[in-house]
Amino acid sequence: MARILYALSGQGRGHTSRGLAVAHGLRARGHEVTFCGGGTARAVLESLGEPVLPAPTLRQVMWRNRLLLLTTGFRNAAAVFGSPLIVRRLATDIERLAPDLVVSDFDRYAHRAASRLGIPVVSLDHQQVVTEAVTEAPEGSPFNTFSAFVASRAVQSIVAPDPARRLITTFFRPPLRDPSRATYLAPILRPEVRALTPTDGEHVLVYVNGSTGAAGLARTLAKVDARFVVYGVGVVDGPPNVTFRPPSGDAFLADLGSCRALVCTAGFTLLSEALHLGKPILAVPNRGIYEQGLNAAYLERMGRGRAVYRTLRATHIADFLAEAGALSGQLGGADGLGDALGAIERVLSPPVPTTSGARPPRSVPDTSS
Repeated sequence: MARILYALSGQGRGHTSRGLAVAHGLRARGHEVTFCGGGTARAVLESLGEPVLPAPTLRQVMWRNRLLLLTTGFRNAAAVFGSPLIVRRLATDIERLAPDLVVSDFDRYAHRAASRLGIPVVSLDHQQVVTEAVTEAPEGSPFNTFSAFVASRAVQSIVAPDPARRLITTFFRPPLRDPSRATYLAPILRPEVRALTPTDGEHVLVYVNGSTGAAGLARTLAKVDARFVVYGVGVVDGPPNVTFRPPSGDAFLADLGSCRALVCTAGFTLLSEALHLGKPILAVPNRGIYEQGLNAAYLERMGRGRAVYRTLRATHIADFLAEAGALSGQLGGADGLGDALGAIERVLSPPVPTTSGARPPRSVPDTSS
């Protein structure tokens, strides 16, 4: 049995969903797992009773589906320039926890602290498809070679530079620049998604990740002859064919499983879950986030969806729904969890017993079973 620290990005819920799936799998194999992170991830994990070592979170600032690059830079300046102090303090906490391995899921700090302590690191995320694969900017999009360069440098500034294993979970597989550096895995799905039986209901599910632009979205959806259920902008008044719902994991999953189609931003986790459930997808990438542009482009090339890279209009949605039936179909139940667990366990070395035969004390209560 090994003690594992799973460090993850606190932005959004996708990393948290993957982290919980991996932790559940590792615990089922007899390992101990403690999380490390901040932001949304920490709030969700602690609400579930998970032990979490706190760490700062880098946050993207969005406005009307666009990344505000300068504002994001200013918002995160203290966390970036304060990295040396943050890493030293986190290294002290990690040393007390005494993990055998750190899994870094697009985390900026824990893998640096682990390196100081000589603890092996497994890098596990989707974002490194930007740096490790040979990709092309989406045709007809505002993304270009400069966008790819900026995205690559941003990812490189966050992820572990030389992990023991580099695992990239993805539903598309462009050629790797150096296959000896990285390994592809299928998407890692939550148990709740794997257990879901999809149905074809009447509603179209809409997900956006910001409250700005809610009124404009409502006006756009009102022009389409369809029923919409919307998450991500809070509960606001809408036209008769549009229902805005508050955040709710269970309700959202039920609406995802029973929708006729999905209109959403191009975050990797939601796209992967919708593909697994066989849902046709209209992806609207957050402008300024190159990885989302890639997700949308490869989704379209796979014949499983359509992409809109600029302002979403009613005609885009109507045209998509007219051909949605031809875009559905499941991915054959592919799940990368087993491969991820196997790769992590191959990195683990047998724990070296102390002279007393006891493990060092934990600084975080263990709630694993």
